[in-house]
Amino acid sequence: WTTESTLALINLVEEYEEQFQSSVKKYVWQKISEILKDKLSISFTWQQCDTKWKGLLKIYKDVKEHNITSGKNRKRWEYYEIMNKILHNKPEITPVATCSSSKGLVTHKLSNTDRSTSETTNTDEECFSDDKIKDTSPYISSFSRKRSAVTNALERRHQDKMRRQDEFLNYFSDYLNILRNKTKDTGEDSSH
Repeated sequence: WTTESTLALINLVEEYEEQFQSSVKKYVWQKISEILKDKLSISFTWQQCDTKWKGLLKIYKDVKEHNITSGKNRKRWEYYEIMNKILHNKPEITPVATCSSSKGLVTHKLSNTDRSTSETTNTDEECFSDDKIKDTSPYISSFSRKRSAVTNALERRHQDKMRRQDEFLNYFSDYLNILRNKTKDTGEDSSH
């Protein structure tokens, strides 16, 4: 891939961005492949275009992640600016929010001036404020129902297992009593 063909691919992906969301990607890649052939007289298959784009995405993510991490020299990449123009606010690249046990809920707000993200970290009290819980209540109630169903199923299985073990112990106890009685009977018969 030349610089010219790579830039053309990036521009076409931006141009057909909406179609990638609403159509089968294979057909969009086929269309892009045909345009590149007509425009640059270079024949790329739709698979080559798709693979090249995935490679560009990976490099973009790696460079972006590297540059976000403090204490490292900034990486430069010739396609970073044009890729950032297209991808900077996509949730798969810059998540709207992340949550971890160490930082809690971290929401990422997009800054329009420099197209970078700023982070706001919420404390536990803010993470679980009533407003946020109300917003997520359908998800929480669905999760609670599923968790309750799983817990109930586990409890039922446990109770069933305990019942079977009790039955086994009763049968075993009866068996031992029968053996004891036989031993006593044979012991009494041999002594007479």
